[in-house]
Amino acid sequence: MNQEAPTSKTTPKIAVASYAKYLSSLSLCVDYAVNPPQMFFSNTKQSASIETITSKWSQWASANKIWIDTTETYADFKAKLQARVKAKLPHVFGCAFKPVTDRFFEAQAGVTKANTFVPFLPEKTSDAPQVLMEYFERLFPNDDDRCHVLQFLGHAFQYPLVRPMHALMVTGVQGNGKSTMPTVLRKALGDKHVFDDNSYSSAFKEFSAHLPDNMFVVFDDAKADRNTHSRLKLEISRKSQSVNVKYQTHPEQRDVYARVIVLSNSRTPMVMDNCRRFYATEFSTHANIHNPDGDKANTDAFFDRFFEWFDTPEAAAQLRQFFLSIELKGEKQFNPFSIPQTPTLLEMIDAGRSALGTLIEGYISDLPCFHMDQLFSHLKANNVAYPNVEAVVKILAEFGYSSKRRFVNGCGPNQINIWVPPAPPGKRKTRQVTEAEAMEIAAGLTF
Repeated sequence: MNQEAPTSKTTPKIAVASYAKYLSSLSLCVDYAVNPPQMFFSNTKQSASIETITSKWSQWASANKIWIDTTETYADFKAKLQARVKAKLPHVFGCAFKPVTDRFFEAQAGVTKANTFVPFLPEKTSDAPQVLMEYFERLFPNDDDRCHVLQFLGHAFQYPLVRPMHALMVTGVQGNGKSTMPTVLRKALGDKHVFDDNSYSSAFKEFSAHLPDNMFVVFDDAKADRNTHSRLKLEISRKSQSVNVKYQTHPEQRDVYARVIVLSNSRTPMVMDNCRRFYATEFSTHANIHNPDGDKANTDAFFDRFFEWFDTPEAAAQLRQFFLSIELKGEKQFNPFSIPQTPTLLEMIDAGRSALGTLIEGYISDLPCFHMDQLFSHLKANNVAYPNVEAVVKILAEFGYSSKRRFVNGCGPNQINIWVPPAPPGKRKTRQVTEAEAMEIAAGLTF
């Protein structure tokens, strides 16, 4: 080191301990989940070579006026530095997200993980101005909806380890502030731990880490297909997820704490069955107590005021305090595991059911026995390009239909799955496929 020797020198033991403490303050640890072991920055989820220990030493020592005494040569000290510091740094076996303040936690007996959750702990500041509550009053004019949404969000800050078994579904006209929600939440969490996208595919991908690595997962006007509802129900209720980890040969199971929010400009974002996994708020327009005439210019002027506050230095801390102060156990107690079916949700269910039900009822009246591919072709021809399979099966069951294995002339030597009507009154067995139906099925399928 090119530095002027201070009057007092440091022993190798003290120097190593001080340097290891500094590296640890950078969230640096040694990850033994990979071979050879690597350095890992838990705050940024970045990996680095073990050589990082040596490469950072000179700059740190110079800045802190560290001069090694003569109990050993400087060459010997540098040669032993890496092993000494490595032994003092936290040792982990991979990383995972857990919304607690601990930098490391025991995921299983004897297995320590680096915690990739970075807590946002600003100093206490003044309360958020009225413009924040006005934002929620504009977006959720219905008092019950606004109360539930605020409690849902507040619960994530107050009880982050308790994952609700339902999601929020927020619908409204374009430009009324829905898409500002993930921006607000991200700021309240220190600009971290919120994933938002306009597609479901990234979160649904096998071994995706979006759910286990975030506090909120937001889908903003994403296009739903026939499987979206059933997939979403699984993602909302799952407690863990298999994740592909860089440099590891096998996926690992990680706990999920993320809250799911669906935002949409459509009154019916997807076809749904009779479920209780979503709290659907009223479809909101620009009209509310602050804007009785529903004037878009009024909304635009409000957001000028909103973002003027939002961009202030104290806004992040005020947002966090706001969510931490939301009452969860008052007159309207928040239950993360049980919610009512709102009128809006029932309307969504009925809208999807009535459209599908009408098409399916008309189809089966003309062709009582059929293959599911035929029905889907019929639905596609009637502008239902991505029907929900679960909803279709449920409607067929309501009409008494069931799937049976049948031999069908023209469809090969093996039995295939055919949907058949219920058995006639007094009969136990469902009927066979008629010759005319077999010809229709064979014409619609390729074998």
